[in-house]
Amino acid sequence: MTRPGRVLILAPMASELKPLVRLTRARRADSGGIRLYRSRVGAVEVALTRIGIGPATARRATERALRAVPMDHVVVTGIAGGLHPDLRVGRPVVPDTVLDLNSGASFPTAPLGATAGSGTVGVADRLITDGRLLADLLGRGVLALEMESSGVAVACAGAALPLPVIRVI
Repeated sequence: MTRPGRVLILAPMASELKPLVRLTRARRADSGGIRLYRSRVGAVEVALTRIGIGPATARRATERALRAVPMDHVVVTGIAGGLHPDLRVGRPVVPDTVLDLNSGASFPTAPLGATAGSGTVGVADRLITDGRLLADLLGRGVLALEMESSGVAVACAGAALPLPVIRVI
């Protein structure tokens, strides 16, 4: 895969986006009615935006952002709830698969540079607290749960763009 020249970084909540805006020294530069932050990291043009919570909201927000700013690569990031006992708070998870728990659709993720993904992150449209269901998901290989990546994956598939996923427990 060639190195991307333009990367769109997506975060569901403002609290997940703000540290990335600071880290990249991005400046607000809205486009097409979308609140965007733009920066350059080395040779890579970076745009960052918030996509909201839930797979449907994330899909719509990603589609709008991709119409507003042409990109070569999309990265979705944010927090996730860990299911696997080895996943401690603060540990990053880079899955190779995103599983939409409502539809059963599975989406492969793209590697992030030299970091190949490993494991499955499940995506739900609601908070799951049922212990039996959580144990079943863990038994099916789901390491962590979150609420947006399958929606972003649908939008990226429609735009033929690779999608790495980075979540932090």
